[in-house]
Amino acid sequence: MNQRPPKQQAAALRRCTAAVFLATAACAAQAQSSWVPAQGQSWLPYTTSGYVGVALGQGRYEDGACVAGFGCDKRSEWAGKIYTGGQVNPWLGAEIGYVHFGRVDRNGGDVRAQGVAIDLVGRLPLAERFSLSAKVGGTYGWTDSSASALAAAAGAPDGDENGFGWNAGVGAAFHLDRNWSLMLEWERHRLKFADDDRRDVDLASFGVAYRF
Repeated sequence: MNQRPPKQQAAALRRCTAAVFLATAACAAQAQSSWVPAQGQSWLPYTTSGYVGVALGQGRYEDGACVAGFGCDKRSEWAGKIYTGGQVNPWLGAEIGYVHFGRVDRNGGDVRAQGVAIDLVGRLPLAERFSLSAKVGGTYGWTDSSASALAAAAGAPDGDENGFGWNAGVGAAFHLDRNWSLMLEWERHRLKFADDDRRDVDLASFGVAYRF
């Protein structure tokens, strides 16, 4: 049997070693927990592993300023939000988004609310594809309240208002892969209304997020 020269044997050994190394690295990468953020770009300063998301759900307005004899709905037919965020480290991130809580019928008119929220977001992995999150921050909100003439004469709020308030929320995520996740979230925002009173407006939503 013919034997290869030493230089050819060494080259073949290097090629085999490289192939084994690449195969091992690929397997290790595939086996990593999918919830861990990829070290990619982000649209938020001083963060990495950026993501964008969209969610739809239902808004819930706190009772208040309802005149007897008129409708006073609590839940909107729809609500939703769009947002982007990034990670400071694997467990702490930042997020900014726009949220619309939908409209409810009250006092012969309606009430609407929307806002821009900025939050710190903490994340906790539970399993390979599941994680929990909690967030806290501030919301600059706009509210619009209208009422019938009779309800307004009886003291129902009628007008626009805006200002800052706090917000907080919790969520759960199912990670389809390193990029795509399904999100189930609940959050509460403290907003200012036309009667110069601050009331809670909640959003329960289901959505999808894409990590860069």
